Amino acid sequence: MGGKSDELDANQVYEMTIAPVSNETKPKPITSGPGFKINPLAVPGGRFLIYQNSSADPFARRVLTSRAQGQTSEPPRPTFSGQFPRQPARSFTLLDLKKGEVKTFEGGSPAVSPQGDSLAFIGQEGHDNLLNLIKLDDSLNITTLKKTAAPLAYPSYSPDGRQLAFEISIDGNNEIYLFDLENKNERRITRELQPDRQPHFLSTKKLVAIKGEPRHSRSYLYDLSTGKTRRIFHNESIRTIAPEYEWAYHPAGKAMVIVADYDGDTISPERGVYWVDLTAKVSREELGQRIKKQYEAETSLRARAQEFIKPLEKPIREVIASVSRRRLYEYQKNLFDFDSKHVTQPGNLKAIEYIQKTFESFGYQTELQWIPDRPNKTANVVAVLKGTENPDLYYVLSSHFDSNARGPGADDNSSATAVLLETARLLAKRPLPSSLILAAFTGEESGFWGSREFVRLAQERKLRVLGAINNDMIGWTEDHRLDNTIRYANAGLRDLMHAASIGFSRMVTYDSHYIRATDAVPLYEAFGNVVAGLGSYPVLGNPYYHTALDRLEVVNQELIEEATKFMIASVMMMTSSPSPVRDVKATFNPDGTATITWSPNPEKNIAYYEVVCQVGEKGPLIKKTVKGTRLTLKIDSAPQASVSQPELTSKGAAVKVFVRAVNRLGLPSWDHQLGT
Repeated sequence: MGGKSDELDANQVYEMTIAPVSNETKPKPITSGPGFKINPLAVPGGRFLIYQNSSADPFARRVLTSRAQGQTSEPPRPTFSGQFPRQPARSFTLLDLKKGEVKTFEGGSPAVSPQGDSLAFIGQEGHDNLLNLIKLDDSLNITTLKKTAAPLAYPSYSPDGRQLAFEISIDGNNEIYLFDLENKNERRITRELQPDRQPHFLSTKKLVAIKGEPRHSRSYLYDLSTGKTRRIFHNESIRTIAPEYEWAYHPAGKAMVIVADYDGDTISPERGVYWVDLTAKVSREELGQRIKKQYEAETSLRARAQEFIKPLEKPIREVIASVSRRRLYEYQKNLFDFDSKHVTQPGNLKAIEYIQKTFESFGYQTELQWIPDRPNKTANVVAVLKGTENPDLYYVLSSHFDSNARGPGADDNSSATAVLLETARLLAKRPLPSSLILAAFTGEESGFWGSREFVRLAQERKLRVLGAINNDMIGWTEDHRLDNTIRYANAGLRDLMHAASIGFSRMVTYDSHYIRATDAVPLYEAFGNVVAGLGSYPVLGNPYYHTALDRLEVVNQELIEEATKFMIASVMMMTSSPSPVRDVKATFNPDGTATITWSPNPEKNIAYYEVVCQVGEKGPLIKKTVKGTRLTLKIDSAPQASVSQPELTSKGAAVKVFVRAVNRLGLPSWDHQLGT
């Protein structure tokens, strides 16, 4: 499809001969007239062409609205991946190329049978939704297969044309059903809380469906004969999430192409395109190698975790022994009783008053950070636990307390606010080496109002913020497992938080290089790559969030308790450890040595610095400890020249230099610094 520069209200569908190729081959329009035509689909047999009708120009550049920029009191709408914006197509057109006739049908999601003899689509009749079938002959007769008040979507034919798979929303959650076109009966395929969508047949007995919401989707294969289900795409890691975004299928169902973040990095703009051979089998040897690789990775993670666990194990266990599930529930219940805490609702100001009084009952002085230049009166509630050794060095523990306008927000986000309050209570009489800012943000659902005002004030006051943990939606789990996801920008904080889970909680933590759609965004923009957090999404998204069903009944109180223990341990380890070493520089000298320098850490109890140097990917590690901030050491291979770059080169071999501080407790920097 394409458009002409002088057609501002229309685009056309074109055809082009691709074999044989010649210089005379040019696209030719096969449609005409006004209107935007999207998703053209050729019907087998060559007689019919289908396209959907859109009210929006598919080629228009996307511009952030004031809502999306956080300039209004309404929450930003979700966005979707893909080349063109998703616009609701309320009608589609059937073009008869044989007769030159055009007929438009009200409805959407048209799907053509493999034989080209019928077309399924979703229609409406009053308040009911219809699964309809059009016979693709001269009659174009329409038959209604299913009529329901529940939303329907995405019909998909089996290869033999005898079955239709489709989505249906049951109690607000999408499930996959099959409709037998011969016997006129239906069968349920999926049955769980996660949304299941976009069914596609690989064969008459195998079906692919996408699980989860767009920010983190996973493809699953359903065996319709045995009922067995298996995950299709993975990155062969135990903990790291690999979000999928787009899918394309081999015509014979033998393979798939998947657009995904294989490495779990959703922050960088790059995504990969992966070929998945559905006929290949993993050998026993390959499986053994994968298991060995992940065993080694997990063993290494747990060994690194002990660096943070051992020095602080006794004081952390003393604190978390007093975590009260009763108090955690009371915090949530009190916030829940205010109903919606959206900035446009009375519950928002009630929550501000409650959180302020609760902080003050623990002995804190509080600050209300009123949000200026907004249409609604609202404020952050902030308390500070002053550090005993480094009072001018700050860490942040935050969560938003406001909710969506439609619901009470039990998981999103009274769950994390309860953890914030219980952490504040238990640390009030146990001050930490560095200062801890406890921040309850408002207006997250309206475009990060509170967190943006918080970072503005922090920068205006020239606060030295070394790290931040922001939590959002931490109380929902799909089954008996106590799962949560570490969302991080900084890999050092990720590993520190895994250590907290390993050492002090029964909660299992996964991880995703992810900060989108949370208050972590302003924190990251203001303070840099020193941000992490805990939350069920992007992988374990609560299907009830942003609905009236986000109630206390869907929150797992055992998970909240374990998350609190985990969070207290994370905060105590983070604020007690040295921050990352800054300004590391390494330069080769003509005599074959390298001089490494760095800035002194701001913490007062630094015992020494640990320097690690490696020549090449597999070269031996050279480890040195020094009291000062300068080290000269001999490199085995003499350099060609004096250089200073992210990875130094010595006779063509990359040289990596890492530096971290170690304090008198034996705690290392929670992230190392790569030399430049």
